Amino acid sequence: MNSIRKIDHLAFEHLMEREPKSWCMAFFEVDRACVTYENSISESFNSVIDLAKKRPLLTMLEDIRIYAMERMYKMLLEGQSWAFGIQKYEVRIGNDGYVVDLTSNTCGCRSWQVPGIPCVHVVATISCLNRNAEDYVAAWFHTSIFLTCYNHTINPLNGSSMWPEVSYMKPFPPQKRRLPGRQPLKGKGINLQGKARGKEGILSQK
Repeated sequence: MNSIRKIDHLAFEHLMEREPKSWCMAFFEVDRACVTYENSISESFNSVIDLAKKRPLLTMLEDIRIYAMERMYKMLLEGQSWAFGIQKYEVRIGNDGYVVDLTSNTCGCRSWQVPGIPCVHVVATISCLNRNAEDYVAAWFHTSIFLTCYNHTINPLNGSSMWPEVSYMKPFPPQKRRLPGRQPLKGKGINLQGKARGKEGILSQK
């Protein structure tokens, strides 16, 4: 933190105002298979449905339903094509030593527990034993876990012209509202009111 303060004092103050568990890996919980706190899944989904969100309500929901149905089927097929895969050692790099436990999937540097992917010390141990490093990746990345996300399907539907009539009132379009800030000018008009003076005025009227 002292090094950060020397580089940028505002960045130092910004970080100090926040809980370290939300930005410092030293305080991250283990067995989460993630090295960052973010909402990439939500952002990815929003970017996909960006066009659908601009459409009427029912059309938007239909577009989202079809996208989700197609994606779940596609990812299920992809996951089914993957191959399944799963003592204590001291690993030394120079004067530093790290305990690698392949039974509990831990390393002294914690760089295996936090992201769920073997660190350099674990890879060195696995290579020495002539084993496959992929077998020691966290279960969150296994094919079986991936398939559980897409284990259910969304059934197809007939088009809206075949939907049954209901007695509910149809939704109205949203009311127009004035956006904040200065409104853009639609175009420059010519003011013909009043009397023109001189040649310039006559030309402007024409």
